[in-house]
Amino acid sequence: MMTLRRLKFMSSPSLSDLGKREQAALDERGTQQRRAGANATWNSIHNGVIAVFQRKGLPEHELFNLNEGVRQLLKTELGSFFTEYLQNQLLTKGMVILRDKIRFYEGQKLLDTLAETWDFFFSDVLPMLQAIFYPVQGKEPSVRQLALLHFRNIIALNIKLDDALSRPRARVPPSIIQMLLILQGVHESKGVTEQYLKLESLIQRVVSPYLGTYGLDIDDGPCTHASCILELQKDVVECEILGERNTLTIPVAGEMTHLDKNHLYYDVARHGIIQVAGDDNYGRKMVIFSCCRMPPSHQLNHQKLLEYKKNLKALYVVHPTNFIKILWKIFKPLISHKFGKKVTYVNYLSELREHLNYDQLVIPPEIIGHDEKLKAAKKKGPHRPTRIPPPRPPLPTQQFGVSLKYLKDKSKGELIPPVMKHTVSYLKQKGIRTEGLFRRSASVIVIRDIQKLYNLGKPVNYDEVGDIHVPAVILKTFLRELPEPLLTFELYDPIHEIANTESILRISKCKHIIQHLPEHNYIVLKYLICFLHMTSQESIFNKMTPSNLACVFGLNLVWPQKGGTTLHAMIPLNMFAELLIEFYREIFSCRTLPNEVLP
Repeated sequence: MMTLRRLKFMSSPSLSDLGKREQAALDERGTQQRRAGANATWNSIHNGVIAVFQRKGLPEHELFNLNEGVRQLLKTELGSFFTEYLQNQLLTKGMVILRDKIRFYEGQKLLDTLAETWDFFFSDVLPMLQAIFYPVQGKEPSVRQLALLHFRNIIALNIKLDDALSRPRARVPPSIIQMLLILQGVHESKGVTEQYLKLESLIQRVVSPYLGTYGLDIDDGPCTHASCILELQKDVVECEILGERNTLTIPVAGEMTHLDKNHLYYDVARHGIIQVAGDDNYGRKMVIFSCCRMPPSHQLNHQKLLEYKKNLKALYVVHPTNFIKILWKIFKPLISHKFGKKVTYVNYLSELREHLNYDQLVIPPEIIGHDEKLKAAKKKGPHRPTRIPPPRPPLPTQQFGVSLKYLKDKSKGELIPPVMKHTVSYLKQKGIRTEGLFRRSASVIVIRDIQKLYNLGKPVNYDEVGDIHVPAVILKTFLRELPEPLLTFELYDPIHEIANTESILRISKCKHIIQHLPEHNYIVLKYLICFLHMTSQESIFNKMTPSNLACVFGLNLVWPQKGGTTLHAMIPLNMFAELLIEFYREIFSCRTLPNEVLP
C-alpha cells in the first residue's frame, strides 16, 4: 500500500505543470479557432470566384470582404499555398464550368459559342479575378497570367477548335483571333511548352504568314526563305518587357516568287510598299512606307494595308507635295496636338541624317532619282553629287559616340565611363524600384539636351529633370552609340550560337565567351551587369525580371558589324544577355581583374 500511495503521490501534477497545461489548451483552442476562421475565409473566396464564373456576380460590398479575406490568408501559414490553391481549385473549377457549355459543339457553332465565352471571360471574369486577388499583386506568375494559361490549357486546347478552323468555309469571329493572339503573349517561366506550340498551330490558321517559334509559317507549310524579312514589331520601349512580343511578318515584293496569287497578302507583298530598316537613334523600329509604289486602287486591298499601321513615335514625310502641305494645314486644327508634334516634313533625303541612321535605309531607286531631280531644279543647273562634310573631331569632353579607349584617356585612366557611372549611381539610389524601369521612353528633346551637357563636360542634375526614366534612357543611348558594341563585333557570332547549345552547358558557354573580351570591355560589362542583376532582384517592385531586362539590353550590348539585326538573331542575343544577368555571380566569378569597379 505504501508503494502504491507513493507512486500516486509522485505522479500528481504540480501547480506549475497545471499552468502550462492550461496554457497549452488555450493555445490549441486558439489555433483551432484560427484554422476555422481561415477555412471559412477560404470557403467565402471559393464561393465568390465560382459565382463569377457562373455569371451570378457578387453581392454589394462582397468584393471588399473578399479583398480583406485574401489579405488575412496571405498573413497565415496557408498563404504559402495560396497560388497552388488558386490554380488547382478555383481556376480549374471555373474553367471547367465555362468549357462544359461548349465542349460538345463543332464547326461554326463551336466558333460562335467560343467567341461569346471568350468575350465573357476576358471582359467580365478576368477583371473580377484581378480585383478579388488584388492583394496578391507583385507575385509571379500573376493572377492574370495564371487565368489566361488555364483558359488556354483547359478550354482553347481541349475543344475541337483545330477542326473548326480548318473547315473551308469557316467564318472566324474577331474575338477568336483576339483570344489566340492574347494567349500567345502569355509565356511561362519554363520556356516554350507543348501547349504553347499547339496554340501556335491554331494561330497559324487565322494569321498567315505567321512567325512562330520555328520560323515563318504560311498556308503551304514552314517557310525559311531569306526573302521573308519584312518584320513589323511594336516599339521596343512599349513592348519588350514583360518578354511579351507579338510580331507579324509579311513577304517583300518581287522576291516572293514562290508565293501563290491567292495568298492572303499577295497584293500587298508584290508591290513592296513596306520595308523595315533597323532602328533610329532612340532604339525605335523604322518602317518605310513607299508611296511611289502604291498601285491603282483596284490592284490593292487597302484594308489589308491598314493592318500594318503602327503606334507611331515619329513620322517623317519625305518629298511632300504642295497638295499634302495644303491638306495638312487644313486638317491640322482637327488633329490632336500630340500627333501633330510627331510629323516632320523632309524636303530632301540628306535631311534624314539629322534624325536617324541614313545608311540603314532601304530607299527605292525611283525615290533617289526624284531626290536628285528636286535638287537639280532648285539649283537650276546640272545636279552635282552632294558633298558630305568630313566628320568633326570629338570634343575633349565628348561622352557619346566615342570609344571606351577615348573615354579612358580623357578621364585620366578611369575605366568606367562617366555617363555610365553617373546614371547607374543615380538609378541605384532613386530608381531601382521604379516600375517599368528601362521600359519607358522619355522626351526626345530632353534626351538631346542631356547628351549635349555630357558632351560639353557640364554637370547633369537628374533631380531637376524630374523624370526617373531619363537617366535610364541615357544609359541605353550611351551603349547604343558606342562605335563598337560593348561585347565587340568579334563575339557576335559566338554569342549567336548560344541558342544551339544545350541548356545545361549555356552558363559554361557564357563564361568561355566573356573570357575573350578585352580587359577594359570586361570591366565595364561586369559593372553594368552587376547593376542589372541588382535591378532584377527588385523585380517584385519594378517588374523587370532578367528576361525583361535582356529584351531591353540585348541589342544594346552587341550587334553585327554590317547590316541590321534580324528578328531571328534577336532570340540568342537576348538569351545571352538574360544568362549574364540571372547568373551574374557564377559567370563573372571565373575572371577577376585588379582594377574592377562595382556599383
